[in-house]
Amino acid sequence: MRYQKPSIAILGLLFSAGLLSGRQLPEKQGTGAGQRALFGIVQNTQEPTTGSESSDNSESETQNTEAVSLEGETAAGEASEAESSESSTETQNTTEGNTQDNLENQENNEQDSTGFEDSYDDNSAFLDDEPAEQKLEISDPLEFINRPIHKFNHFFLTYLMRPAAIGYDFVVPKFIRLGLSNFADNIHMPVRLINSSLQGKFAGAGRELGRFGINTSVGLGGLFDPAKGWFDIDPSNESFDQTLGVWGLEPGIYLNLPFLGPSNTRDLSGFTVDLFLKPEPWVLGYAVFPEEPGYATLAGMGAYTFFWLNDFSMDPNQYHDLIDGAIDDYTLLRDVFYQYQRRKVEE
Repeated sequence: MRYQKPSIAILGLLFSAGLLSGRQLPEKQGTGAGQRALFGIVQNTQEPTTGSESSDNSESETQNTEAVSLEGETAAGEASEAESSESSTETQNTTEGNTQDNLENQENNEQDSTGFEDSYDDNSAFLDDEPAEQKLEISDPLEFINRPIHKFNHFFLTYLMRPAAIGYDFVVPKFIRLGLSNFADNIHMPVRLINSSLQGKFAGAGRELGRFGINTSVGLGGLFDPAKGWFDIDPSNESFDQTLGVWGLEPGIYLNLPFLGPSNTRDLSGFTVDLFLKPEPWVLGYAVFPEEPGYATLAGMGAYTFFWLNDFSMDPNQYHDLIDGAIDDYTLLRDVFYQYQRRKVEE
């Protein structure tokens, strides 16, 4: 998982709009998992009836039976005494049977407890024997530099980008923002088409051509997505970073870049190539400033940042939801980024 790569252009006006709008983000609600776990512990600590209590009850019943037999002996004589002795014998047998049952129950409980501990140890051993290739191998020799940059990015997203996104959300209706997001996705088709072809995924490349033709024509230049809504044609999520990974290039060392967020040497190379494949710097920039390369580049990056802000406004809390409750959000973002990157390469 990675957060996008913005620049700081055109944020002042939107930041002011976010503050003036007076909108506040809803507070996250707890899941209640702690209360449920505590309730489960309380339930498990209820003590069952022990064998000694059953024996005491049986002995009291025996005493009552013997008292009754003595009264019968005084009233009825020898016949009642015989009946009383038979009753006492049956009571003793019942008491011995209950005691034996209690001992058997205790042995079964001990066996169950032992079986649970064995299964727990087996699971622990299974986790310890996890294949080495499934574990993340992250090289982070620049952590002493990456951590201060992470703090800067956290400040940037929290106090600049999120208020700007809230202000943009307040000013621009959602259906317009959704149309702009579809338009940006449509013009970024060359990135997915070329990388699908380089990875040998020609079916994905064909889907991209079909989506571009349908959305550009029927979808009014890409403002709508009838390719997915009508024909169920999903886009291919491919990038040059994934292409390099498919070709066998290792991720390299971890980098945390200003404004760009979690990255590594392979991802940074892939991002640079994909940036040149996107039309914003070339079409939008040089079409407006054909004789001013510097202004054209700034215009293209401004357009790219605008499209990122438009997508970010759909969920301004996405970054903070990810790191909420983390003990070390730097390590969390780094691990999540590497897991996401590895999964995309494996797909």
